[in-house]
Amino acid sequence: MIDNTPMMIWVTDPSGSCTYLSQSWYKFTGQGEAESLGFGWLEAVHPDDRALSRQVFLQANEGREGFRLEYRLRRHDGEYCWAIDLANPWFNQDSQFQGYIGSVVDISDRKQAEADLKESEARFRTLADNISQFAWMADAEGWIFWYNQRWFDYTGTTSEEMAGWGWQQVHHPDHVERVVRKFRQYIEKGEAWEDTFPLRSREGDYRWFLSRAIPIRDEAGKVSCWFGTNTDITELRQTAIALKQTSERLNLALKSAPLTLFTQDRQLRYTWIYNPTFDYQTEEVLGQRDSDLVAPESAALLTQLKQQVLETGRGLRQEVKVSKNEQTSYYDLTIDPIRDAQNAIVGIACAAVDISDRIRAEAARQESEERLRLALEAAQLGTFDWNLPTNELTWDAGCKAMFGLPPDATTNIDLFFTALHPEDRDRLQVIVDWSCNPASAATMKPNIG
Repeated sequence: MIDNTPMMIWVTDPSGSCTYLSQSWYKFTGQGEAESLGFGWLEAVHPDDRALSRQVFLQANEGREGFRLEYRLRRHDGEYCWAIDLANPWFNQDSQFQGYIGSVVDISDRKQAEADLKESEARFRTLADNISQFAWMADAEGWIFWYNQRWFDYTGTTSEEMAGWGWQQVHHPDHVERVVRKFRQYIEKGEAWEDTFPLRSREGDYRWFLSRAIPIRDEAGKVSCWFGTNTDITELRQTAIALKQTSERLNLALKSAPLTLFTQDRQLRYTWIYNPTFDYQTEEVLGQRDSDLVAPESAALLTQLKQQVLETGRGLRQEVKVSKNEQTSYYDLTIDPIRDAQNAIVGIACAAVDISDRIRAEAARQESEERLRLALEAAQLGTFDWNLPTNELTWDAGCKAMFGLPPDATTNIDLFFTALHPEDRDRLQVIVDWSCNPASAATMKPNIG
């Protein structure tokens, strides 16, 4: 029976010399009887564990005490496996010490499980201590028994101070009662909890945190513990407040301005808009994309420009033509990226100034100038422009033709006077001087006719 038991049995005499080893020892270690009896069994123990094993055994043998020892034991294939050695002294009917009876059990699987568990715990600890959030765990009643290192780094507290409900010490006095009351209510209901409140740092200042906790349930659906996190939202909160204040100021300052302001998320859905175009109402625009609101060619251009800002992170400004059904408007469009506290682009902010009147006025002016040009050509007239500060004289093609010059000729005032009849030059000079400065020229207006 002993030879077939999964454990290895051994017996020693009073001196500590091994007198018996079960067959399971020989099968496991590959040793023979001659090399393992006495103290030969130590040769199967790992060299790094051998001296300690011998010392523990001899000390126990001298004191006639039981012992428990773990060491690495060489298997018959040469690989070392962890084993546990348990032994107790035995005495005859006259209470005389007879030696030890012990057993050796292969615990490699247990050791591997312990190593795996230790490695898993180390990975969990590394992950938990290096995430950007504070993390914590509580029992079913809300008694917090674990925090990650980020919590202690921020608060400057110890695990003893924070155990249970000690976290109230770092809460702002204006909020702590409300937070505790709400947290207890959700713990009692077993529902996921969320709240926002300030927490005191080790330096004594307060920062705002979004806190959440979810219940962890067992197979029966009963809450066994809670897992919670605290996320610093101070910058996000300040940004939200600043954005709200800015929006309020803009609404007052731009109430009557011909300007459309709006923001869009990374999917280019409208998230906020002031003074929508094309008679749209705000609720008709929010959540929509340009393809839902304007003509396809206009939507394609707008999407291209906005996507460019999202991809490059650089703002741009461009005049665009936007159409919807039979309506067409022109806008001076400015697009800038919106960034969060971590400088990541989360959307765009745009300003669109309606320049339709200016575009139409320019078109009308160009049309008028073209008509004037055609009329001058038909009348065979020439026109010129003289910039007095720069003394630059610009002739049109008709004027150059009158003076016998090609269309690409360079013109100036001297060329003008040279081309005049000698009898007319002095009179024209007086006229030009008077035109440039009537007060300091001739006392009387020259005879122009």
